[in-house]
Amino acid sequence: MLQSESVHQIAEFLSFTIGLVATIIKSLYGSLVGLLPAWAWVAAATLVFVLVVHSRLSSRIEDLETTLVQLDAKLDAIQSRLARARDRDPNDRSRS
Repeated sequence: MLQSESVHQIAEFLSFTIGLVATIIKSLYGSLVGLLPAWAWVAAATLVFVLVVHSRLSSRIEDLETTLVQLDAKLDAIQSRLARARDRDPNDRSRS
């Protein structure tokens, strides 16, 4: 279990890192806001949103495709078992 001192050090490091990233983002935002018109920022935000949604949807589609392949394999296994059961001679009791 972690000691309280190491947890405190981790919390301080995370807060420092978050503060540093926030400061850098605010600085970049402040210097870049005047360079582009408002419609360009809206277009950039829309593009980022579309890219995020696209990546999430493509990930889910891949998951669905994997699931369908697995279900197809299971269906093939069940069908082959049923075919083997049908092919057996019902009068042959030596296997039973």
